[in-house]
Amino acid sequence: ELTGLYNRQWMQRKFDRLLQRSIYKKAPSCIMMLEMDNFKEYSDKHGQLGSDQALRDIAYNVLNCLRPDDHAGRYIGEQFAVFLPGASLPDVCIAAERLKTAINSSMVVLPSGDALPAVSISLGLSQAYLSDDTLAKLFARADEALQQAKESGGNCVRSVK
Repeated sequence: ELTGLYNRQWMQRKFDRLLQRSIYKKAPSCIMMLEMDNFKEYSDKHGQLGSDQALRDIAYNVLNCLRPDDHAGRYIGEQFAVFLPGASLPDVCIAAERLKTAINSSMVVLPSGDALPAVSISLGLSQAYLSDDTLAKLFARADEALQQAKESGGNCVRSVK
């Protein structure tokens, strides 16, 4: 409701169908997980209204920077996930950098018109490779890459094969 994106339950059903379709067609597909950097500190400094607006802005940028066939949802808290059917890892790396740049340059503006500092995100990417790949394995690899991005200081893209 807050971001206008689908929830985790919807994502799991939809992403699983998309993954099965990609495997059947022997087409590449990837998962992109992203998380707002320093969410707690941002929330402490700018309150719930500011952090909620930052999450809405991230969701807006996700929807505007990705292809029409890509599917996005709010994974949990300040984490989002995107399924990119028909995309290989090098293509998704380019899309992730484009999304990161858009979010870095986007101003967070409250309904009152007050501007808050821009936010940054960390992104983790994973590509489905094997016919026996599952959505759980794909999410686990993308989450591992996301953790690597956060441990590198944030505001970066990492991938795991």
